[in-house]
Formats: sequence, C-alpha cells, structure tokens
Amino acid sequence: MKRSDDRFLILDCLRGLAALAVLIYHYTIRYHTLFIDHIRDIKGLGPDSFPFYYFGQVPVYLFFMISGFVIFLTVSRSRSIRDFMNRRFSRLYPAYWTALTATTFVLVVFASDYRNVSVEVFIMNLTMFQGFLHVSYIDGVYWSLTVELSFYILIMVLMRFRLRERIELYLVIWSILVLGYAFMGVPNPIPYPIVYLLVLDYGHFFAAGIVFYRLWTHKTLSNYDRAVIAISIVTIIIKYPVGVAAALLALYAVFYAAVMEWLSFLAHPLLVWFGTISYALYLVHQEIGYVIMQNLPLAYPVQVLVASTVAIALAAMITFLVERPAQRYLRTRLSKPKVV
Repeated sequence: MKRSDDRFLILDCLRGLAALAVLIYHYTIRYHTLFIDHIRDIKGLGPDSFPFYYFGQVPVYLFFMISGFVIFLTVSRSRSIRDFMNRRFSRLYPAYWTALTATTFVLVVFASDYRNVSVEVFIMNLTMFQGFLHVSYIDGVYWSLTVELSFYILIMVLMRFRLRERIELYLVIWSILVLGYAFMGVPNPIPYPIVYLLVLDYGHFFAAGIVFYRLWTHKTLSNYDRAVIAISIVTIIIKYPVGVAAALLALYAVFYAAVMEWLSFLAHPLLVWFGTISYALYLVHQEIGYVIMQNLPLAYPVQVLVASTVAIALAAMITFLVERPAQRYLRTRLSKPKVV
C-alpha cells in the first residue's frame, strides 16, 4: 500500500468514493423522498433484497471499516491516552465545528421553515456528544460521529488497562457480543447506552478493520483474526438483507485486496484528493445541499450539479484552510510537555 505523507493512498481513494456515494444518495434517492415524493421513511422502499435506505448506509459502513484500520494505526503511534485523544481531537473537531457552524447558518438564514435550530441544540451539537444525550443532530449525517466516538471510548479502555497485548482475544469476545446482538429482535432488551458503549450495532465493521490492519502489519492472520472475520461475516449475513450482505462482503474483498496491495493502480490523484476532503465533504454536503436545491429555480439535474459543486468547494476550503492548519497547530501545542 503506497504511502504519501503518512497517508494510505488506496484508503484515501476508498474514503473519497464512500463520501461521493453518500453525497449522490442524499441528492438523489433521499432528496426525492424528502422533498418530491414526501416519503419520510425510506427503509421499506426498494427491493426486499436491497432497500434504498442502504445506498446511503453501505458507504458509511466502509467508513467504519477504514476507521478500525486507521484508529489502530493511530494507537500504535500514540504515546499515551492523552496523546491519542489529542490526535483525535485535532483531526475531528476543527473541521466539524466549521461545518456545523456553516450548516447552522444556512439553515437559520435560508431554511427557517424547514428546520428550527435553537441555541441550545447548536451548543450541544458543538460537543459532538449530542447522540448520547438524545439531542437532535443539526445535520443527520452526524449520527455516525456518535458511533465513532463510542469506538474511541472502547479503544481508550484498551489503552488504559493495557489490554492491547491480548487484542486478538478481546476482538473475538467483542465480535461474539455483536453477533449475539444481531440475533435479537427489535426492540431488543439491551439498554441503548450499553448498545452505544459496546458499539453493538456496528462493531463488526470496526473489528474487521482492525483485523485488516493486523494483516497489513503482520502479513498474516492468526486463528483469532480468522475467527473475527468469520464472526463478522456471519453477523452480516444474519443482520442485513441478502443484497446488502452481498455488497458488504464485496467490500470486505475490496478491503482485503487493498491491504494486500493489489489495488495500487487505483490510486488516481483525483480520487486521492477526494479522499483528502472526504471528512469535510461528508459533514457539509447534506443540509446545505438540500437548501441550495430547494431554493434554486432550475431543472433538477442542474440543482444537483450546483449543490455538488458548492459542497465540494466548501469541503476543500474547510480541509485546506481549517482542518489541516488546525491539525498541525493543535498537535504541536497539545504535544508539548507541561511545565511545572
């Protein structure tokens, strides 16, 4: 897997493709159901084997797999829990605060009839913990950040109690818990705070990402690693419609090929660039795009083109004018030892 400035080009390409897939889903299927067909719940739409809802979910699941890989890489480079937290904070929050502020401004000024955003909700959203506190998300895409933060908490528990040395065993145990949760019906008896903290809804993706990281570093899989992948595959088969399960297993195959460095030819500079801005693009595209499309009196294809162009331009500005400089500054400041 090629490196450039400590970035994994193929993973960047996958990130970029996932972000673009989410954008296309929101500007097409989701937009139609919200503003044209006025169908608010699209989980039941589409063929039984692949409901339309999953066109927006599957790319996010890919993000979770990439996160499992990258976060364990971050752990290997972190000197302490504080260092790990500093790295995550500098990576996530500056871009998030900027995207949140821009989205809130657009909604308040141009879409007051669509979404009322109170000061209290905005402040709670600044923390990124609004999902834990049952406060509404100003932008619906922020739901995945709650899942990411839950995963980070688990990682910090591993670091705090020095459990990384036996990560193989704990991954198997975690995967079994996630599989058990998949067998439960809806509603299930497990309190949702526990579901959040143990990432029982999506742990199989993070666990698979960690195993792929271990494969990338060790060049082989242990029996524990194989068990985690096997349990993850069974969880997918049980949890999702057949078409969705097939798509997810195909993603596993693509991820495996990337880790084995079979996809280096896909590292096109444009895809790498989209991977670089993917976090900001994911954060900023949905609600701002909807407002543009709702207020632009042009043909629908032109609305999509204009909204996409604005979202990509905003994402690029946030990435290169806010996220990257803030990340460098904060990591330098936060890594300095305290003077007593």
